[in-house]
Amino acid sequence: MAIRVRGRGPVRHRATGRTMGQSVVEFAIVLPVLLAFVGVVIDVSRLYQAWINLESGTRDAAQYIATSGGTSDTTDSLYSPAGANQAANNSAAVRILNGATGGTFTASSSLGSCSQATVTTQMQYYTSTNGGTTAFPAGRATVTTCLPFRTLFAYPFLTINGAWKLGSTKEFTTLVGR
Repeated sequence: MAIRVRGRGPVRHRATGRTMGQSVVEFAIVLPVLLAFVGVVIDVSRLYQAWINLESGTRDAAQYIATSGGTSDTTDSLYSPAGANQAANNSAAVRILNGATGGTFTASSSLGSCSQATVTTQMQYYTSTNGGTTAFPAGRATVTTCLPFRTLFAYPFLTINGAWKLGSTKEFTTLVGR
């Protein structure tokens, strides 16, 4: 390759084997750092998306459970102090969370160790507190979720067997039958 410099003849430059080897060594040192950085960015992005979806799905499930169901008739067993139809609430929460997160949630009475995606629901009715009356009881739905999140890489000191545990608890209170 010839380069003309003003007032002089052609100057020839060529890469020596030593400078090409230096570039390869520099690339070999920088590449793992860059790949690790890209991996962390991808995992944090996936974690944020999973957390946002879990929060949204939990909130939607609590709202649905609190606002769905029954009439304003307080003699209906739906408004008993023991709560509503637990199986129907669990089924609705599982359906909503599966749609929101793309996961496969199962209903449980407690979250346990969070080895799988689980959801617990609780519905309470108040006729004299929280703005509730006998005609229109206040219904408070509480939905608690747990989702194990698998990372692309098992980060030392940050994950337990390559997973983080995401959790969310949402409450929604409304006047029922109004």
